[in-house]
Amino acid sequence: MPGPIRSKGDYEPHSAWDDLASALIVFAVFAWEFVVLLLIDPFLFRDENDPAAPIWHHAITAAGWALGAALLSRSAARVGVFTDRTNAAPTGSVTTRTLVAVAAASAAVLIRAAAFGEFKIGAEIADIISDSGNLAPLGITALLAYYVAEAALIVLVILFGQRAGEKQFGRRAAPWGGIVLAGTWGIMHIFLQGPAGGAYAIVAAVLYGLIVTYGPRRVTAAGTIAAAAFII
Repeated sequence: MPGPIRSKGDYEPHSAWDDLASALIVFAVFAWEFVVLLLIDPFLFRDENDPAAPIWHHAITAAGWALGAALLSRSAARVGVFTDRTNAAPTGSVTTRTLVAVAAASAAVLIRAAAFGEFKIGAEIADIISDSGNLAPLGITALLAYYVAEAALIVLVILFGQRAGEKQFGRRAAPWGGIVLAGTWGIMHIFLQGPAGGAYAIVAAVLYGLIVTYGPRRVTAAGTIAAAAFII
């Protein structure tokens, strides 16, 4: 979370390339899931059909991501990312910004539902209830923690990427953070989920970037909207 409010001159200097590097460091935290998948899951569970396996996978991955997000949020606060976003000059009128943010959030949810024939969180909760039996409450809790932690990292990539783009190119209205997210997290999904899943992730990344760019100036509010669009 952001630290005490300071004057802009008190923040550590950060160039556009520093911000881009910070965005890439946040993206690197996503690799924790591969560590869990390749090293921890096989150690804990010999039987991949064990109903407790996905629960522990989600919980351990969420814990690592949450720790990374917390540490990198402190770094973001030190260099003024949160304050810069809160104090950023509005991109257009309030009505325009609201319409863009709402349209982007709606598109992120509805395009996925149309493409995959389901709402993500609803379908996954239904699978957990079907497969986990008495462990379903724990499974749902772990899944929600997993997605909330992932959403926190997504928002941090967007924030650092947005400021990097604005510093380097100006044009505050462009969703620079979404473009950086699309070029990292989005492209990663091509290898994880195939061309269709990757294409959606790339489009969704830009939409999340639009939510943060045009949404409320307060980072917590804009981040919550982007997180909700991602999780639903």
